[in-house]
Amino acid sequence: MPQDVKEVFGGALAAKVRALAPSMTRSMQRVAETVAGDPAGCAALTVTRLAERTGTSEATVVRTARLLGYPGYRDLRLALAGLAAQQQSGRAPAITTDIAVDDPIADVVAKLAHDERQTLADTAAGLDTVQLGAAVARWPPPAGPTSTASGRPGSSPRTSCRNCCG
Repeated sequence: MPQDVKEVFGGALAAKVRALAPSMTRSMQRVAETVAGDPAGCAALTVTRLAERTGTSEATVVRTARLLGYPGYRDLRLALAGLAAQQQSGRAPAITTDIAVDDPIADVVAKLAHDERQTLADTAAGLDTVQLGAAVARWPPPAGPTSTASGRPGSSPRTSCRNCCG
């Protein structure tokens, strides 16, 4: 599995845990760090088993899930299972939610970074490298009094603007 895929969402989860750590009790921190460190393993655990693994109570596990932004442990477990599946497939996680006013900064950064990566990937996928190579080979445009920023001999900036802007 590519390391960067694990870091995209797993890193965001770890960052969220670090950001929220000051507001957690030590037992909640143990639960959160365990979940962030082993999403796939924790996704397979019941609330009781995760509490046993972390030496905490079931209530602490549920409170930790809520603090991490999930309605309860069941929802956290489903999210961890999705993360584990994406890590195993080697695909970057789909981040489909918009940025909300109350999103933790780590989530905002993860969402923006994902959006930028996706934009670059989409651009690269649609890029005709043959045409790009030809354009690079022609750059810079010929210098001289009949050449303008548009690269077309005989055109003026005003003509170029009229041609594209109307």
